Amino acid sequence: LRKGIFMKKFLIALSLAFFSFALFAQSSQSRYVNVKSAKIKSSTMFFARTIAQPSYGQIVTLVSTKGNWSQVRYNGQTGWISSSSLTTRRIVSSSNFSASTNEIALAGKGFNAEIESEYKKSGKANYSGVDAVEKIQVDEEELLDFIIDGDLQGAEE
Repeated sequence: LRKGIFMKKFLIALSLAFFSFALFAQSSQSRYVNVKSAKIKSSTMFFARTIAQPSYGQIVTLVSTKGNWSQVRYNGQTGWISSSSLTTRRIVSSSNFSASTNEIALAGKGFNAEIESEYKKSGKANYSGVDAVEKIQVDEEELLDFIIDGDLQGAEE
């Protein structure tokens, strides 16, 4: 009788250990998008076709890595995303989240409103020129065609 109870306890403990390991393995493959809008590409080529665009805080599943690229699964599709767009830390955003991707990157480098104000006071920075350049939108496919037609470097990683 004791042997049967021991065996049941052993099997329950073994099952719990296996289940815990499976959960840990699955969670260790989860990554969170840490930019406002990321692009999942069909390949590691920079101008590859975009197949999905997860937003800040959304979860993707890591499949593999290759250089600066991570192969991920998202909404039933598998593709490649820049590894710098992902984090292992769970992201909880508040409803008043309004920082742009560029603002987040600049803040990470120590750039803030006070430093920007100092630059503006010096008169050495041409913010209107920067704003004008940032407004220019170029379609990725047109840019890739331009690079290929001009036999320029940069179409591949």
